[in-house]
Amino acid sequence: MIATMGSWTARLLVVDDDEMVSQLCQTVAESLCEVRVVHTPAEALRMQRAWRPDAVLLDKNLPQMNGLELLRRLRRLQPDLEAILMTAYPSQETAVEALQLRVRRYLSKPFDISTLEAAIVELRELCGLRRELDEAQRLRLQAERLTTLGQVAASVVHEISNPLVFVKANAAAAVEDLDAADLALRRCLEALARGEVEEAASGLQMLRQELAEMRSGWRDVLEGACRIQALVQDLRQFGRRDEPDEEIDLNGAVEAALRIAGPQTPAGTQVIRRLNDLPPVHGSANRMSQVFLNLVMNAFHALGDEGAAHREGVVVVSSAFLDGEVRVSVSDNGVGMTPEVKERIFDPFFTTKPRDVGTGLGLPICAEIVREAGGRIEVQTEPGKGTTFTVVLPPADTKAAETGRPKILVIDDEQGIRRVIRRLLGSQYDVLTADHGGTALELVRRHGPQNLDAVLCDLRMTPIDGIQTLNMLTDLDPTIRERFVFITGSPNREGEAQATGIPIIRKPFEASVLRDFVAGLSAARA
Repeated sequence: MIATMGSWTARLLVVDDDEMVSQLCQTVAESLCEVRVVHTPAEALRMQRAWRPDAVLLDKNLPQMNGLELLRRLRRLQPDLEAILMTAYPSQETAVEALQLRVRRYLSKPFDISTLEAAIVELRELCGLRRELDEAQRLRLQAERLTTLGQVAASVVHEISNPLVFVKANAAAAVEDLDAADLALRRCLEALARGEVEEAASGLQMLRQELAEMRSGWRDVLEGACRIQALVQDLRQFGRRDEPDEEIDLNGAVEAALRIAGPQTPAGTQVIRRLNDLPPVHGSANRMSQVFLNLVMNAFHALGDEGAAHREGVVVVSSAFLDGEVRVSVSDNGVGMTPEVKERIFDPFFTTKPRDVGTGLGLPICAEIVREAGGRIEVQTEPGKGTTFTVVLPPADTKAAETGRPKILVIDDEQGIRRVIRRLLGSQYDVLTADHGGTALELVRRHGPQNLDAVLCDLRMTPIDGIQTLNMLTDLDPTIRERFVFITGSPNREGEAQATGIPIIRKPFEASVLRDFVAGLSAARA
């Protein structure tokens, strides 16, 4: 019978390629917790995503990957995963490495059953305590989230009130327009009945004018309703109880936070978005929105501090995929922080804000959310010049989601162009996108140049143009020239492009032309 703690049962994943050892571990553990047994690292990684264990009991010497490296991989998704390490070849070096990885027990084979059982009981109790702490943290996150929503509530009400005004006004005007249209129609019909064609035409013209007014009014009503709907959806998402981690679009979490924070923007402040295409990350969309809302609100507050009010406020929110990491930055040109303040900003209850504005829990909770997602928050600041907070996260492991379809890389500094090409080709190809050559180089390294069937590159880009991008990628793999295509709407640069011998597709292009060109490149590699 499995021992439970309340309604919760600990989950233990056993990883050992020795059938007898894994069977022994399962027999001992199954009366203490829920158990799953796998024999290879690949199986362990798949089981983790499907089952989410609380702890792992693993052998050091496994096929393809040793147990300590597997533990590192498992903790990318679950940083607080508890572990027991088993080995038939104990050494001081292994023991030290296990200690550095926070392995709870280090068992030398052969071990007796009582030792294994005691280790599993200890692990189960630790997992139970961690679960209680996680529940307390969840409640704390929810409380801080609602506190933040409370701070923007008045402005949100104002933001909803504005579209409500013209929804109501236009609806009332539409009723009057309907009455006028009805009168015009009756006059037109009466004139026709009397054979007065000119009078009927005049009535018809009046009817058309009334209908045009109604159409314009109802468009305003629809716009106002959509604005209210978008804001309510963002607030509902933000205030939800925690959702399970999944692959999320970090730019989407940023946009949701900016929409909620929008009504709180200080007068005269310019908010600049520089969001580039990002690979997905593992996390919770509403928790990440909480992080970005907190950082944006902090930037707004910094602009209102004494010493910053004399200058035009600027907040820049940017995202990029650099050096294998997903990075989102929130920068302001406010008063900045002294080294002493910077040292303490992640301490619970430390705040430089007035009592009714800050609780001192916002940044510590942000740091914890990001840490649980396997990332970190970097801070750059200088008194009198402003502050930049950067959330850094690892990309989701996309290898598990490989489709086997051909891959296309699209490089263009216009987000609209990247999106339309993704829509045109996405049903047949895995479309990767980059906003400039630096991002493209990182993607090619990550996916492997040999795995790309085509590279479609804009010619005129900043800061790295198409020809520079071609040179960078061919330095990495000369054969990529065979699959490289320039896309350009700049006739004055075509001479340079033609000199490279690379094919050119001219903007604006027909969808069929693009599809046929890419299909030809892909077929040539088949």
